[in-house]
Amino acid sequence: MRKNTSKAIGAVLIAGIVASGLNGMPLNNSVNQINAATVEAGTPYDGAGNYNVAVNHVIINQVYGGGNNKGAGSHGFIELYNPTDSEVDLSTWSVQYEGATGDDKNDPGWHKLDLNGSIPAHSSYLIRTKKYKDNTTPANFQVPTGDMQWDDIIINGKGVAVTLMSNQQLLTDNNIFDNTSKKPLKEGYVDLVGVHGNDSMESEKAFAFEGYATDSQSTKKAVRRIDFQDTDCNAIGEDDGDFVIIEYNATDADYLQWARPRTTADGAWYATPMPEFKETTSLSSSEINVLTNTFGNNVESTRKFTWQMPASFSEGYVNVSVNENMTNAKKFNATKALNHKESASVFRAEATELSKNTKYYYQAVCGDVKSEVYSFTTGSLSDDFTFVRASDSQSKTESGYDIFQKAVTKIANTYNPVFIMETGDLVDTNYFEDEWRWFIGKSQGMFGSTAYIPVVGNHEQTSSYDAWAFREHFSVPNECTEEGVTPGTVYSFDYGKVHFVVLNSECKGEGLKSQAKWAADDMSKTKQKYIIAAIHRGPYGGAGIAGDVSEAFTPVFDKYNVELVLFGHDHSYIRTKALKNGVEDKNGTVYLECGGCASKQDSANSTIPGYAEITGTPGMPVYDVITVTDESIKVKTVTVDESTDTISDLQDTGSINYVNPDAKIEFEVLPKNHSIKENESTTEPATKENESATEPATKIEGINTTANAETTNNETLKTTDIIKEKVPAKVKDLKVKQVKKRSIKISWTKSKNVKKYEVSISANKKFKKSKTTTYMTSKKVYVLKKLKIRNYYIRVRAINGKKTGKWSKILIKIVK
Repeated sequence: MRKNTSKAIGAVLIAGIVASGLNGMPLNNSVNQINAATVEAGTPYDGAGNYNVAVNHVIINQVYGGGNNKGAGSHGFIELYNPTDSEVDLSTWSVQYEGATGDDKNDPGWHKLDLNGSIPAHSSYLIRTKKYKDNTTPANFQVPTGDMQWDDIIINGKGVAVTLMSNQQLLTDNNIFDNTSKKPLKEGYVDLVGVHGNDSMESEKAFAFEGYATDSQSTKKAVRRIDFQDTDCNAIGEDDGDFVIIEYNATDADYLQWARPRTTADGAWYATPMPEFKETTSLSSSEINVLTNTFGNNVESTRKFTWQMPASFSEGYVNVSVNENMTNAKKFNATKALNHKESASVFRAEATELSKNTKYYYQAVCGDVKSEVYSFTTGSLSDDFTFVRASDSQSKTESGYDIFQKAVTKIANTYNPVFIMETGDLVDTNYFEDEWRWFIGKSQGMFGSTAYIPVVGNHEQTSSYDAWAFREHFSVPNECTEEGVTPGTVYSFDYGKVHFVVLNSECKGEGLKSQAKWAADDMSKTKQKYIIAAIHRGPYGGAGIAGDVSEAFTPVFDKYNVELVLFGHDHSYIRTKALKNGVEDKNGTVYLECGGCASKQDSANSTIPGYAEITGTPGMPVYDVITVTDESIKVKTVTVDESTDTISDLQDTGSINYVNPDAKIEFEVLPKNHSIKENESTTEPATKENESATEPATKIEGINTTANAETTNNETLKTTDIIKEKVPAKVKDLKVKQVKKRSIKISWTKSKNVKKYEVSISANKKFKKSKTTTYMTSKKVYVLKKLKIRNYYIRVRAINGKKTGKWSKILIKIVK
């Protein structure tokens, strides 16, 4: 965890000290005014010495993390910009950096670089940081030599804070800017940029920021101000935010020329609109383009088709026949709409009143242009079946989609799945039609004949781009229409004995809550034997728990006993233990990521999360082959070796980490009971003291929520007959001891009538939900490591099935 150097005056002052250590809390020592005589040029203070962000001042224009970026940019950097009409002397100024908890390349706390020289009017000043030695992939973008070289740090790729000061005093805490009064808290304050990592992990949260920060930064992307705008809001992609994302793995030369950081040697420069990548492909007017087929609302009797043509095309339809020569075909007219860019016609048609378990042939038609004749077989709501799961086919280059084409075609021809589901990041750049045309066009034979079930990933949707291109290439069944949910991205369908629920992890805030409500209602109505959910960013990922997704969906998965959750994003293999309420439970849900199905391949995290059963690095395209029968769901994971055109079990390839030495890659999941009685919940009941006892352990800054407890928080806990459950006794003799630096041991006396304990630790004495983390354990001792240096409130209570005991007394511990 990162270092917070707010000093504790004494245990009796803990409430005030904790409050002062939390970014954004109103404090009484904000720097509202400075001596007018000391106002420096280039700072955001008016003639009377009052802080005013509207005063033209030097800004932090761009920040890029040069850590494990896999060849995107050669170095990390911080670019300053002077929008004023005068040169500004920087010789008494400093830039200061602090990484998020997950920053393992720098020591905790703030790092300072004293600046020298000056920054000319309307010019940039570039600080280039140390090159990450493990970046062996050739850089896509060479960061120029800066005005200063800062070799003491490597900027983190996921979660940073950078502060610009007009003095050279080292920052010692995170009370930089008061986001209630909108005033700085430090003398000499000029600007601050804070951004969270895009995985939404607690370890990726910036400790300081203006306004609010968004989960946006990744290892290949910088954050850059919109036209030098500064309104004291660090959000990215929001209406009130000051920043956009810059992709340094882009291949478009004009885009990179626009985005690149400047130095003083570049001279004056001014804001221009951000260019989109230039398309090198175009839609053909002599053939049907990017044709996909998916299920309609009923897999037995409907099918949906989507394709594109140049904008001049106005009419289209689909012919469907039981005969391969297309005789006696039935015509289904298509609707036509221009795409979001108004550069193409998007056609959608739906075939209805089909017969189940029947092979059909079809052609898409626009004017005189006809597609090849493709075939599909309607589904059944009762038969056994096999489908394939893929993930993260994304690539910035055409050759990457060649790899996908070879692998997915081999898989489709070998296993003949009834459909292929891909759990997000189908392409790398959401709006760039070159990539969509490569993705679908190169595998047109497969897309034409196999239903493709798409899931939105963070490369299809961002906070500023509502998955337009994704939605213009696929039509989905039974879609969610709740407020805040991107249309055409959240949906459900039945196939065989399974109810499938497809979710969108990239709808932030209210969008996730709306989805969770919809998903609960949707699952409550199913009569199917199994429930399988699909999402891009899973609650239990390879790098840790995704707080926003976990908070929204795991209570729903737990309540309705979802058998399997398929997810992507990490580009490596991870399978969790069966989990319920965050702990191992034989009746719980298994979460599974296979890894990248094409060129995108990453190594498994070196630290195996406590909830994981197996992790692994496939190192080549990988797919799940999933067979559903009346008895079970069987999952087989295979790799495709392009060099030999062979398929192998993942068990026999790649680098696999087995938590349990007896575990196997191939596994099966047994059916569960999905019916929930009225007012019955499989999650722990909420109380006034603790708003959500099932809140995933991801809320509080300063706690590693993935795998650092010495005692396990995922032992198997039996779900028992609750008829004779008794209320457990109040936990007594609670003790907290610091066992080593930033680590504490919590212990208590065993209570009566108890099956497990809930350990609650908070940075807020009232255990405010957003500042509190809870853990479940069946033991009477719990160890937490890598805590932040701050004060914590700790309490424990006993749980017996659905009965909960009273909270123990609250202990206060100053962690050092």
